[in-house]
Amino acid sequence: MFELKPYSRKELVSLYFPDSHSPKSACLSFRRLLDLSPQGTAVRIAILHRRHLTKAEVARIVDVLGEP
Repeated sequence: MFELKPYSRKELVSLYFPDSHSPKSACLSFRRLLDLSPQGTAVRIAILHRRHLTKAEVARIVDVLGEP
C-alpha cells in the first residue's frame, strides 16, 4: 500500500520502477512517463533539480501517474 508522504526523488522513482537495472535508467523512465501528458510535463518541470519532494509534490505526481 502506497503512503502519501515526502519522498526523496530516488525513493519515489524506485517505487514506480522497482525492476529497473540502475537508478539512472529508472529516472529516465520516470521522466518519459511524466512527459506523456502535459500535466506530467508541468510536474516534471516543477520538480526539476529537487532531490526531496514534499507531500504536495508527491500528491501531484500520484494524480498524474496513479499510485506506484
